[in-house]
Formats: sequence, structure tokens, C-alpha cells
Amino acid sequence: MDKIILAKKIAFYILLVVIWQSISLSDIWPNNIFPSPYEVGEDLVYMASDGSLFFGIATTIVRLVVGLAIAIGGGIVLGVLMARIETINQTIGSLVLGLQSIPSIAWVPLAILWFGLTDTGIIFVTAIGAMFAVTINTYTGIKNIDPHYIEAARNMGAKGTHDDQVLRYLETHTYDQTMEHFQISRMTVARIKKRNKVRYMPNKIKIAICGVGNAASALIQGIEYYKSRSK
Repeated sequence: MDKIILAKKIAFYILLVVIWQSISLSDIWPNNIFPSPYEVGEDLVYMASDGSLFFGIATTIVRLVVGLAIAIGGGIVLGVLMARIETINQTIGSLVLGLQSIPSIAWVPLAILWFGLTDTGIIFVTAIGAMFAVTINTYTGIKNIDPHYIEAARNMGAKGTHDDQVLRYLETHTYDQTMEHFQISRMTVARIKKRNKVRYMPNKIKIAICGVGNAASALIQGIEYYKSRSK
């Protein structure tokens, strides 16, 4: 089966080259615009012999690596900020989403105006074309993390954000001790608690909820068991 698929692929590319050669021989376009496969191969051999082909490949790879490094670095930072700080997400999020939909080729005129026909312009187009996609993927990835993993990380000692640290400290200390430890006001502590009231509950409440849930589950299982026995 694999050999058949491989044969089909080879036949397809051979047909593609034949069509290419046929169009080139028809003289619809001049050779400098639409060269034949033979002419392209001849030029590749010549460029490989004088080293210009490999120099061009190396230059392109360097531009690509630098552009992608900028895109990945900037995209991850921006995505994390959007995921962790709601204000940034509410303000910049829609802009990032809009810019991400712009094709990379649309940035070329701006790159030429700002940087001219230089490597910097090419790197700019590469970076700007990929950065917003990285940003959105980073944001989506963080938002889709299973809350159980986050809770497990906290239980194993992960400090988390400033809010996390304040709330965890507050679980075992008084308001005044928390204010003194973090050098914040009572109003700030109250604001942090309000902002995270859904995510954080006192341990006693968590234990109570788990206990009630387990009891209800046991009761339902017992009822179902005796129902099946009575039948």
C-alpha cells in the first residue's frame, strides 16, 4: 500500500514538471519570468558550484531563526500577560486578535517604508507575522490548564502570583499580620479576597464540601444497591 502511495506521489510530481515544461515551451511568458525546469536546474548547479546557493540558504535560515526567536519570545510574554492580567486582556486582546488575522504579506510595504530593503525589514515581517499567533496560542494554552494541576502545584509549594501568596498567607495569619508581612493596606487585602473569592475558599469550607459530597455519593450508592437487591 505504501509503495502505491509513493508511486502516485512520484507520478504527480513528474506530471507537474511536464506541465511546467510544456507551459515554458509555449512561450506564453518570457524565460526571465517563467523559466523552464531545465533552466532552473542549470542555474541551481551553477549557483552551487560558486557557493552563492549555500550562502543564500544560510542567510535565509538566519533571518528565519532571528524572526521566529523574536516572535516566540514576544508572543509568549504577551500571551502570559494577557492570561494573568485581565486588564491587559480586555484592552490588548482584541487588538492582538485583529492583527493576527492580517497576512504577513500585508506588512511588507510598511517594512520597506520603515527599514528599506534590508535584513531588518525581512526579520520584521517574519516576526510580526508569527508573534500574534504565538500570543493567542500561549493565552489559550494557559487558560485551558486544568485547575486541578494548578491546585496540585500550589500544594507542592508553588508560590504563584502575588494574590496567591497573600491569600495563602492569610489562611494561617490575621489581617494585621498579612498587612505587615506584605506591606499592603487592609483595603488591598480585601480587594484581593474579593477578586479571588471564587478561586479561594477557606480549607474548612473545602473539607466540608468534600465531606458532604462523599456522604451524598455514599447515600446514593446505598439506595441504588438496596433497590437492586429488592428486585
